[in-house]
Amino acid sequence: MMMKKLAGILIVIALYAGASFYTGYQGEKNIRQQFALSQQQSEAQGVQLELTRYERGVFFSEVEFTATYSTMGLPIGGFSLSSKSRVQHGPLLFLGKVGVGLFSSVSTLEIVTGDAEADQKLAAIFGESIGEIVTLGHFNNSYTSTWTVPAINYSDEGDVLSVDGINLTVNGTYTSMDMTGSVDVGAMDIAMADGTHITTTPLTGNFDVKNISELVNISNMNMAMDSITFRNAAMVSGSVEQIKVVQTQKLVNGKIDTFVSLSAAKVNGPLEITALHYDITLNQLDPAAIRKWAEIAKTMQADPETAMANNSEAMTELMNIALQEGLQFKLAMGADFMGGSAKMDWVADYQSLADGRTINSIVDPLDYLLLVNSDLKINVSESIVMQTPLVMMVGQYMDTYITQDGDQYVMHATLKNGVVKVGNTEIPPEMLLALLPALGGAEPEQPAFDDSGYDTE
Repeated sequence: MMMKKLAGILIVIALYAGASFYTGYQGEKNIRQQFALSQQQSEAQGVQLELTRYERGVFFSEVEFTATYSTMGLPIGGFSLSSKSRVQHGPLLFLGKVGVGLFSSVSTLEIVTGDAEADQKLAAIFGESIGEIVTLGHFNNSYTSTWTVPAINYSDEGDVLSVDGINLTVNGTYTSMDMTGSVDVGAMDIAMADGTHITTTPLTGNFDVKNISELVNISNMNMAMDSITFRNAAMVSGSVEQIKVVQTQKLVNGKIDTFVSLSAAKVNGPLEITALHYDITLNQLDPAAIRKWAEIAKTMQADPETAMANNSEAMTELMNIALQEGLQFKLAMGADFMGGSAKMDWVADYQSLADGRTINSIVDPLDYLLLVNSDLKINVSESIVMQTPLVMMVGQYMDTYITQDGDQYVMHATLKNGVVKVGNTEIPPEMLLALLPALGGAEPEQPAFDDSGYDTE
């Protein structure tokens, strides 16, 4: 009887060891697949990812990787991030999370800048690891990762920083770069030796990222914070309430439409402001322009001198890709204060040059105005105008550049087919030439973007 029980136990152990070995094999396959996808995108952004170690056993694996970020002019001269992970193979999991799955892992993160002082401060703030990442690999080729940074309490020569912890959760798959997630940053308190003091309530948000083509992602984001309070060294204080940051992106007719908004319900300070908003829209951007910009940015990181020498040609190519029919830029901003409101709305639509001309062929700088049809309107309430120096400008330009609509003073400017009008007044070409910046130092007989006449030595 004892031999039968022992044999049964040995069979169960052998079966579980086999299952664990198999889940470890599948887990490694998934992790390497995801790493390869991340490596492809990171390299395009000038970040070098390297899987330096993967040792797989029967029940556990040890994994290490590094990410090296180039300088990009940073004072610390760039930095590298290293991660060490202990991975438990499924199907029964006890490491990091208790449950059933393909694998679970616990990872540490360390940043090294190469600057002794910066590295010392990072160690003082975060300790040996910048929090801990717990990942659960599911049987359906998906994963859930949670990065937790414990509460931070740091002081240095009168400067004090405290953060009530950080939590980031990401859900994704091993076969793509698509992901969804949420972020929570605890309340922060920053006090400086000079008397400056900043506090924030917790920041919460969620996001999603979708890969639409090679090296191009679109993302949506929603972040919110109840308030920020501040006091500077001169004891001037204030606060900002109900802060929101929103980004939405979608693919329309193969092009990317992007909307970004920053808003605050109220700003308390020397001047009380409500309904503050700043919105930017960019519609119908070709994903190829994003890929081209990634190439330029990567070159600038790897070899800034060469990149700057070839910058004109690369930027011209980028503009030729980006400037297509349907490209549109919008800016809307406004706020309520002084018993009134002020707002600005600007729309700019790209239009191609006649007769199939390209931007490279432009000789006359005024021809650049033919590339855009634009409409700009600024509305300011009478109560604001009368309490600010704007009252002097209104009197000078009334009925020429500025008109009045009820209790609103309005400046309406348009650019259409190269003709600029402000209010009821058309701006003469010679005035526009004085306002336009020098475009490449072009001589009248050569295109404005032709730099062949320059000595680059």
